[in-house]
Amino acid sequence: MSYAVGISFTILILLTGLWFIIFNRHQPIIFFFPEKARTNILTGRSFLVLSLVYFIIVIILPVRISTMLLLYIGLTALDLIVMYILLKLEVIE
Repeated sequence: MSYAVGISFTILILLTGLWFIIFNRHQPIIFFFPEKARTNILTGRSFLVLSLVYFIIVIILPVRISTMLLLYIGLTALDLIVMYILLKLEVIE
């Protein structure tokens, strides 16, 4: 059961990343991100990498469903914070 939930969260992260890439507009989907042409694509790619990291963590470590939910929320928030900082400091163009 826990593997099914972990894979479901992985698919959710993956679909979020694809959503960011597919709906690439010149205006960022998340309103507080800097307005740059590739903001949505870069954020989407970071979510794709995040889905791989999350999948590896869920498969390797024996975690409960509540821990998976906290891990999902924490990794997603961390990913958005890191992407915001990198885009704001113009490390990534």
